[in-house]
Amino acid sequence: MFRRFILAIGGSAGVALSGFILSVLLLRTVTPAQFGVYGFMQVVVALGYGVSNALFGSPLTVALNRTEPPKSDTAESYFKASFLISLITSLLLAPLTIGFGELPETGAAFSVSAMLMWTRWFGRSYANAVHQHKRVAVSDACYTVITLIGAAFIFVLNEVSIKNVVSLQSLGAGLGVLALGFKPLAVQLRGIWNGPAAPFRQGFKEQGRHALLGVITTEATANVHSYLVTLMLGPAAFAPLAASVLLFRPVPLAILSLTQLERPRLAQLLRDTQMEAAWRAIRFFRGTVLTFWIFNLALIYWIVTHYLNVVTRGHYDSQIIIQATYFWAAIMGLRCLRGPESALLQANGDFKPLARVTVISSLVTIPLVITLIYYFGAIWSLAGICIGEFIATTLCTLLAGKKLRVLKIKNASETKLMKGT
Repeated sequence: MFRRFILAIGGSAGVALSGFILSVLLLRTVTPAQFGVYGFMQVVVALGYGVSNALFGSPLTVALNRTEPPKSDTAESYFKASFLISLITSLLLAPLTIGFGELPETGAAFSVSAMLMWTRWFGRSYANAVHQHKRVAVSDACYTVITLIGAAFIFVLNEVSIKNVVSLQSLGAGLGVLALGFKPLAVQLRGIWNGPAAPFRQGFKEQGRHALLGVITTEATANVHSYLVTLMLGPAAFAPLAASVLLFRPVPLAILSLTQLERPRLAQLLRDTQMEAAWRAIRFFRGTVLTFWIFNLALIYWIVTHYLNVVTRGHYDSQIIIQATYFWAAIMGLRCLRGPESALLQANGDFKPLARVTVISSLVTIPLVITLIYYFGAIWSLAGICIGEFIATTLCTLLAGKKLRVLKIKNASETKLMKGT
């Protein structure tokens, strides 16, 4: 187990490091308004990861690990749906970017990057679902190495720009897709041309639609400030928030990667009614991400204390960055607490009750964030996010505990009945 977690954390850490380096290069080079656009688009790409998990990754994991035997052509069906939806959505990013004042070629670069990054993300989900974890690690390493080498080149050549940074991400993601290996690529290519619609439709009806609602309401809980600040006050107002959250980039990537990694195994453990093993896996998951969060906090303290002005080059108010960092520390800690229980509920196919949790938290978060932005400004919108995360974490923990107790009682009853016969 420990080796698999190291592979997942190591891959996430590498991807996070490359993202951090690229963001710092932009932070030091472009205007706050331009960096705000870049930061906002990264939020949109991250939302795409969540949608991919909801519509494709989670239902596919359930189909491949809780059904004996899995239906034929299931993976091809999900690859086809993922490709078509990612393509259509990525095309919308170009006009959105241009609407924020960027050049058309920059908008096109964002569209290509989003398509390739979402394609790689679902490829990772598939590889984890069929327990090919080393392939995922190789793909992450490929993305990391390519983007870091490219970052060094554009820095030395003094060619740092949003378009070049996004193009580097495209190159890393594209080669990362190839690094997943022949089998995922072959399944994807077959799926694009010949994948049937029925398995995806069934998965969407049973799990995907509830998971999608959960993603949308989770986004409303976790990132509604990004959209509201950008739309109400402009990209320049969002830039300090984007600058502060980039310091925490490793944490959500680690949570998402570990969720992809552990969800298939949890699904099998729950299918086989191994409740104690499932609970041990959850505890280990939580301990791992909280340890990661603590190390991240130590690194952030070192950067903020010694190198904040070097990183920002005086373009941003350091007090705003520090204040935002306090909020993000609490928000990310709460996400680390919620992540393992959320993975457990997804593995059990409990997407509908999980969606209800995030609906409740979003109904509190959205009006609270709007009020805080209107009366106190962009930075205090994070207080609303923190309160929403606390509500979601509490409800999710209670729900997961209840589900485990029900499954344990059910298993005990079935065992007693079998002994009686």
